Amino acid sequence: MRRASRFLIATAVSVAVTLLLTYGCYHLRLWTGGHFFFFRDLVRDFLFNVLLGLAVVVGVIVALWPSPDLKRNAMTAIAVGAAIGLSYAYLVPRVMWWVHFRTWRGNFGGSIFLSFDWALDIELVVCGVAAGICAMTLALARMNRTVWAAIVTIVIVAVAAPQPLFDRITHNQELTLAVMIPRPATSVLEAPENNYPARTAPSDLAALRGKITHLLRESGVEDKYQLVYVHHQGHGRPVLAVVLVDKPVVRKAELPEPRDHDAIFIQGNDDWKVLPPHLATVGRGVLMWPPEPTDRNFGTLMIQDAAGFGEGFMIPSPSQRRE
Repeated sequence: MRRASRFLIATAVSVAVTLLLTYGCYHLRLWTGGHFFFFRDLVRDFLFNVLLGLAVVVGVIVALWPSPDLKRNAMTAIAVGAAIGLSYAYLVPRVMWWVHFRTWRGNFGGSIFLSFDWALDIELVVCGVAAGICAMTLALARMNRTVWAAIVTIVIVAVAAPQPLFDRITHNQELTLAVMIPRPATSVLEAPENNYPARTAPSDLAALRGKITHLLRESGVEDKYQLVYVHHQGHGRPVLAVVLVDKPVVRKAELPEPRDHDAIFIQGNDDWKVLPPHLATVGRGVLMWPPEPTDRNFGTLMIQDAAGFGEGFMIPSPSQRRE
């Protein structure tokens, strides 16, 4: 009877903590990928469903623990719970993906155990460790004020830590990408055609245009461009990247995302000029593709965020903007 009681306590605590750290953090907009994280509903449900198995695993381990009537030292329970949660959060999702994708060609099945998707893995590991610690401690340890304070602290850290941890590991930052094309002499400044995730208010757009003008002037670039696309993404230090497209893109290129510094990318005959020249970058960027032979646009761009998701946009030519 004592073992059954421990099993129920451990599973109930694990499920409760998992609910708090998945659905609770979702509604508090504390996802590591940001609150505009693509497919966030599916990701939230995936995390919860995967970690439900952890509740059963911890419950079984607690039920089989030697001497069911003996309360253990809290440090032992915390250490064992953390080890179980970490191992489960790392191995189980990868085993699931390996089972589903092992028939794919190449080495996808094996390499998945050595690859990391930080937006998912941080949430899984933090939630798994917190749920394992809470379940093992409440089911096995001698409880006092110090232990309760430790449990509450662990849960608070599990709620607050993933976002800054994700930002630091991935060099996440609040990036504004502005794409500009030549402005005909007879045209007036127009609002950008596309702006993800939400359209910029006129006052914010005017402030952005002023910042771009100042950046161009400081870099010695003639301000002869109109703004056609604005994209906001990420969380952290604000960074502005301005892409000046004068003609159709001739070949595929990747413009690196600047790190902690505003930058300008100027289209040349065969390559892109970067200002400032020696620019620190993060491990992602803006992909530029040439237009199709029958297209009248300047090409297509795709920008990837810190969570690994991308957003695409067709760069119009000045003639298309006048139509």
